[in-house]
Amino acid sequence: MKGIKMATLTVIDEQRSRLGTLVAAKLPSTEVVLTDRFDTTLQTARVIVWVAPVERADDRVFELIDQIDARAAAPEKIVMVTLAGINGEVPDEQLTLWYGDAAQELMLAHQYATKMIDELEIDYTLIRRVPLVDEETPVQVTNEGQPVMGTRIGMQALSEIVVQACDPTVFRNQSIGVSDQ
Repeated sequence: MKGIKMATLTVIDEQRSRLGTLVAAKLPSTEVVLTDRFDTTLQTARVIVWVAPVERADDRVFELIDQIDARAAAPEKIVMVTLAGINGEVPDEQLTLWYGDAAQELMLAHQYATKMIDELEIDYTLIRRVPLVDEETPVQVTNEGQPVMGTRIGMQALSEIVVQACDPTVFRNQSIGVSDQ
């Protein structure tokens, strides 16, 4: 992968899912640090991947920003894995099926976190995902403003998109939806 070869990449997977491990495994020639919290490894990362937690993303983004502000130089790119539905691309009924009565509160929290990432004026990719499953699924990438039609995404398929997004030239300053259809 031309844009990230020999770069330092930090993957923060606060959900402690397999996603971070899958991303690291797909980048064997890249120095990858996998962690479940914001720590000093962010000080040297050229690319930061944040797998945001389902809950409290609006609170957690401040820790990420504090780490970025403490750096000597900004990272080349931030890749944030967030929830589909923050841009109105998923019907409210579907969001309620996925997240229950907290759906709208979760969407607002993730909207706020993504806005904070956007305002950093650092290249980014926002990956808006539907619920994760362990099974293999096809993958459909949806541009911002288009409806996300799928209802699930396999971790393996999502990890492929995250790896692509780690290249500073791919999905640059874009918000993409990822689902199985």
